[in-house]
Amino acid sequence: MVSIEGRAKRIDDDRDHVTATGRAYQAKYAAEEGFDDVDGVIEFLGQNAAYEITPERAFGMIETPEEFGPCATKWTWD
Repeated sequence: MVSIEGRAKRIDDDRDHVTATGRAYQAKYAAEEGFDDVDGVIEFLGQNAAYEITPERAFGMIETPEEFGPCATKWTWD
C-alpha cells in the first residue's frame, strides 16, 4: 500500500494540461493496458475528475500490522 500526501490541483478544466497528461499516460501504459487510442484517453480524462498531485510525503508499507514497523518506507520532498 502507498499513501501520498501533498497538494492536489484539478486539471480536467485545463484542456492543454489534459491533452499533455493523456498523451504521456498513453505513451507509458499503451502496451500494458491496451490504451492505444490517445484521443480516447484524453476524452476520458476530460470527462472525469483528474488531479495532478505535487507530493510532499509518501509512505509505503506492508498491510499486516506486525510487519509495519520493520517494513514501512517513508519519502519526503523538499
